[in-house]
Amino acid sequence: MLATRRNLTAALAAALILAVWAARLVALDAFPPFVDEGVHLRLAMEQRTISPLIHAGEGRLLTTGLYALVQVDRAGGFWLARAVTLLALLPGIAAIMGSARLVAGRREALFAGLLLLFSPYHHFFNRMAMADTLAAAGVAFGLYFASRLARRVALSDAVLSGVALFAALGLEVTALPYYGIPLAAALTLGRGRHTRRARVVWVLTALGTLLGLTAAFGLGLRAFGYNYFGLFGHHNPDPLVGLLPTLAANLNLMVDVAAAYTGPAMLILCGLSMVYLILHREYFLPLCLLAPAIVLAMSTRQSTRFYETPLTLLLLIGAVGLARIARGQGRSAAALIAAGIVAWGLMAWLPFAVIAARQPDRLPLHPATYSEYVSGDGSGFGLAETRWALLASGATRVIGILANCQGLRYLSLGDFQVECPRINPNGEDIPALQALMESSRAPGVFVVLEDLPYAPDHTPGVISATIRHPSGRPRLTIYALDPDYRPCNYCG
Repeated sequence: MLATRRNLTAALAAALILAVWAARLVALDAFPPFVDEGVHLRLAMEQRTISPLIHAGEGRLLTTGLYALVQVDRAGGFWLARAVTLLALLPGIAAIMGSARLVAGRREALFAGLLLLFSPYHHFFNRMAMADTLAAAGVAFGLYFASRLARRVALSDAVLSGVALFAALGLEVTALPYYGIPLAAALTLGRGRHTRRARVVWVLTALGTLLGLTAAFGLGLRAFGYNYFGLFGHHNPDPLVGLLPTLAANLNLMVDVAAAYTGPAMLILCGLSMVYLILHREYFLPLCLLAPAIVLAMSTRQSTRFYETPLTLLLLIGAVGLARIARGQGRSAAALIAAGIVAWGLMAWLPFAVIAARQPDRLPLHPATYSEYVSGDGSGFGLAETRWALLASGATRVIGILANCQGLRYLSLGDFQVECPRINPNGEDIPALQALMESSRAPGVFVVLEDLPYAPDHTPGVISATIRHPSGRPRLTIYALDPDYRPCNYCG
């Protein structure tokens, strides 16, 4: 009977993981490519063609290395990059469910899978080709192997936890705050089951593996002239200046984002679950959530995509709390809670997923997410229309003076050549851009000029089309640099 239950739980867990994959895969390319996705593809291309270490200072070397390995810049473009990201995410979902099972039990694993399946936040960000999702999967593995300490003391688990967290760092440097997971495990898990000496040896093994790999990685890159951790200093030149206001504002933003995507009721439930765990001296998951979240909130640069791991851990804590409610109440209580999660998913996730597939510019996103991914200059909205206008005009060479030039470049693979000159937000490149346009006047050459304060306000060409997208993103104007060009009738 016990074996049958375990087999059933395993089958349900596998079905949930496949459901996550299938749900995320629907209309995977419906949302236009965000600027950072295009940057990831460019870095992958240069990593493949110039040097495997180039741009290591960007802090996402393993992510762009993965994209370079499958050559996403040559065929498939954004769809392939997103599909690879989604496939790499699935083991991370399994690791979160495994952590729930180790820390609490089988019900927690299934509840955690359901909550992740029906999370609008994860549905949105998991479908993008960016390092944050991959790094979150790496952290999930580090958490899983650390969670095993609740059941046993095995130095292999310590080593694997350290390796997984190091891999998360290699995927994106923002995973660094989660380096404390092995320490949190040693302090909170298995205290009544394992001796202090055994736990000390375990955590020293985990941290030794983790810090040893990190030191070798960082120093090795330094030898080639790359500072993998440079972004921390760039965004936090003096972390003590204005620390408390920054911390308060960013933590408030995290909570606001969580409420926007989970709904107030689910957020309250997850919060109460965390209080329950703390009151019952189950500190591991709350510690893994709160300590890194505070570190992340100290940064002067915030984006709602940075909160993927904190929100994953919050939902994991919510799953544990729900299972605690069901404990001792019989199968009917567990079934009722599972039905409640499904009902939440039908109300919160299903409409979100339908809009994401059909009308992505109308997604009910948090205002900070909407302004960055839909209406901001890094948005990919309007690029498809721009591509069609350029095709209709017979473009062979395009100079992209827009923030998301790489997005246009990889959307137009095989159609025409897109050049992306540097555009510094301080405006210093305007004279060079003006000179580039003046020297490029020839048949078939076009400029895509975005209405930006740090871009030229005029060109030597003739307007071919204007793209005003209903999302509210900045206007894109297409200019023909052919001196003999006559405007077409295309209307963007």
